[in-house]
Amino acid sequence: MITNGFVPNVLRPISKTYYIEISIMGKKYYIISLTEDLEDNVMLIYPKSKYTLETAVADFEDHMDEYYNN
Repeated sequence: MITNGFVPNVLRPISKTYYIEISIMGKKYYIISLTEDLEDNVMLIYPKSKYTLETAVADFEDHMDEYYNN
């Protein structure tokens, strides 16, 4: 995954997941992932204009709990 010309190698921890903030063409996003190195490629992207970091993480964790419990 390339974001703004660089490949993030470590995301910051929050709750049970990891995140990084990126900017694409002037718009800001959160990438929420299950792992800090993005190896499993399980991630979702949330527009910062519509989500706080806390609501994005809560939504991501709800999606992952539902996915892994089915």
